[in-house]
Amino acid sequence: YRRFVGQKVKIELRAPREGSRRYTGRLLGVSEGEIRLEVAAGKELKEFVVPLADVQKANLKYEW
Repeated sequence: YRRFVGQKVKIELRAPREGSRRYTGRLLGVSEGEIRLEVAAGKELKEFVVPLADVQKANLKYEW
């Protein structure tokens, strides 16, 4: 994950968090078994901290 910090990613969680299992946003960082993700919540940007153990699937989102 460290290699892709700053990139846009799509993650799918094992269980819903704040009403959703899927999030798309910018990977802000990785530390001690957690990832930080910046997600658009309406017009605001919100930061999520997600344990790596909760991530079921993660993919890069290419920006054309």
